[in-house]
Amino acid sequence: MSPSGDYLAVIHTADHRLVVYYVGGSQPVKIAKVMVGVEPVSVRALDDDTFWVISHISDSINIVSLQQRNVVRTLLVGDEPTDVVFANGKAFVSVSQEDRVRVYDLNDLDAAPTDIPLLASDPRSLAVSPAGNTVYVTALDSGNRTTAIHFEVVDAFGGPPPPDPPMNPALPPAPRTSLIVRHDGAQWLDVLGDVPVLGMISRLVDLCRQTGVSSDLLRIPEAFWIAYLRNNQEAKVEANTADIQ
Repeated sequence: MSPSGDYLAVIHTADHRLVVYYVGGSQPVKIAKVMVGVEPVSVRALDDDTFWVISHISDSINIVSLQQRNVVRTLLVGDEPTDVVFANGKAFVSVSQEDRVRVYDLNDLDAAPTDIPLLASDPRSLAVSPAGNTVYVTALDSGNRTTAIHFEVVDAFGGPPPPDPPMNPALPPAPRTSLIVRHDGAQWLDVLGDVPVLGMISRLVDLCRQTGVSSDLLRIPEAFWIAYLRNNQEAKVEANTADIQ
């Protein structure tokens, strides 16, 4: 929806098009169809004339002018982007296969974007708080508090825990396997509740390795992104949902 509420923009993924309706009257009226990139998956209105379309397979954002009925600029934003939001003069783009949020200056799109790496896998939808000072990121493949240890590392540390119930001694040796472990909020545990040696854990990229909490939702507060964009330094992305109303 455009800021005025007069225009509704929708994406036709299979047809690779943006479709815009005028909804300021008694009935919706289709007023524009614009060809964009391959498999658009999300659209956001910057103003009543400018719509940013995320083209997932094209790895791009197509900026569409409603007045011109055309794409006026294309940004190549990274591998399989999924969403975009606007906050305080910045455009935040989730780049799913790079596990990052890429930030553009709306006043200078020629400037190089700044990346905020996420300790989460496959970021998807974005949202901005009502005050405009927090960006929320959902992650598709994070938050279950589990990871796997490579079988060669498991072997080096004495092998997996014994099966329960015990294995029939007449059977041949069990195959070499990886070990699934789960974080309980304080430490990594195997299926028997024993604590594996932390040095042997080959972790998936998952925020739970930092916080030990479910992290399907990440919170990027304004104070963090301002400091990050200014200094381009590492900082922790909070896994805190307390501010959600």
